[in-house]
Amino acid sequence: MTLFDRNEVKRTAKQTLAETQSNHKKLVLIHSGVMLAVTFALMLIDLLLSQKISATGGLGGISTRSTLVTIQSALRLAELAVIPFWQVGYTYLTLRLSQSEPVSFKTLTEGFLRLGPVLRLLLLQLALYLLIGIAASNISTTIFMATPWAQPMIEIAEAIQQGVEYTDEMLLAATREYAIPLTIITLVLYIGLCAPFFYRYRLAMYSLLDDEQTMALAAMRNSRILTKGQRMEIFKLDLSFWWFYACEVLAAALCFMDLILPSLGIALPLPREVVTFACFGIYAAAQLALHYWRKNEVNVTYAQVYNALMEED
Repeated sequence: MTLFDRNEVKRTAKQTLAETQSNHKKLVLIHSGVMLAVTFALMLIDLLLSQKISATGGLGGISTRSTLVTIQSALRLAELAVIPFWQVGYTYLTLRLSQSEPVSFKTLTEGFLRLGPVLRLLLLQLALYLLIGIAASNISTTIFMATPWAQPMIEIAEAIQQGVEYTDEMLLAATREYAIPLTIITLVLYIGLCAPFFYRYRLAMYSLLDDEQTMALAAMRNSRILTKGQRMEIFKLDLSFWWFYACEVLAAALCFMDLILPSLGIALPLPREVVTFACFGIYAAAQLALHYWRKNEVNVTYAQVYNALMEED
C-alpha cells in the first residue's frame, strides 16, 4: 500500500483550478451567499415572529402564540433539513472540478437531485454519531462519578434519600459545580470515539456522488476500504489546513460579537437587534471573502485525495 502524497494532491488541486474553464470562484460565492441569505432571512423572520409573540399577551392570545411558536420551530427544522443537501451539492462541485469536468449552478443542486441516496447516507452517519454520543455520555458519567468532582452531588443525593430538603436554588448551584467537568469529560471522550469513524467514512459522500449506482451502505464500505492505512495521512492533511479552519473560526466569532462584547464589559449605544444584524453582516462579508480566497482550493484537495486513492485501489 502506497500512502498518498499530501503535497502532490495540493499541487494537483491548484493546477486543476488554474486550468478549469469554469468560473469556480463565482460558484463558491453563490453557494456561500445562498446559505448566508437563508440564515439572514430566517433571523429576520424569527425576530418579527418573536415581536408578534410578545405582543400577544393574556389568555386570549394563547392560540396565536402557539401558532407563531410552531411556525418558528418549523422554519428552524426546515433549515436543518435543507442545508445538508445544499452542502452536498458543493461537495459534488469540488469532485467534478477535481476531475476537470464542467460545472455550473445546477451542479450545486445535486444533493437535491439525488435526494434518496444522499438522505440515506446522511441518516446512517447521523445514527452512527448519535450512538457514539450515547456511549460517550454513559461512559463519561461512570468516569465522572469516580472523580472528586462528583462528591458534592453524591452527598446531596444521599441527603435527599435521608429526607433532607433542598431548595431549587441549592440544587441549581450544585448542578453548576459538576456540569462543567462532566461536559468536558463527555466532549473529550466523544471526540476521541468519533475520530476513528469520522476518518473511516470521510470519503463516503465522494464515493456516493462519483457513481450514481452506488448506494449509501456501499459508499460507506468503499470509504472504509479506500481510507484503510491512509487515515493518519488525511488527518495530517487536515492539520496542514489549520490556517483555513482558524480563519473560519475567527469569522464565525464575528457573528457572535453581540454576545462577546457585553461579556467583555463593552456596551454599544445601539439597540440589540441592530448590533446583532450588524455583526451578522460583518461575519457574512468575512465569510464570503475567505471562501472566495481559498475554499475551493482546500475542498478540491480533499476530492483529489479521493481520486488518488481510487487510482491506487
